[in-house]
Amino acid sequence: MQNQQAASSVYNWYPWGWMKFKAPGRYKITVSLVEGDGDKLSLTALRFKSVE
Repeated sequence: MQNQQAASSVYNWYPWGWMKFKAPGRYKITVSLVEGDGDKLSLTALRFKSVE
């Protein structure tokens, strides 16, 4: 998934997309900056919501 948003000092939740895990267990999720100024990056959290 890729998300592009303007830099802002106001933090909001934005829906990003869907992830499907085929089996219960532990998974590693990695977030990286594709392009832009890393000094302005301020990701503070990821939230996962179960959809059934």
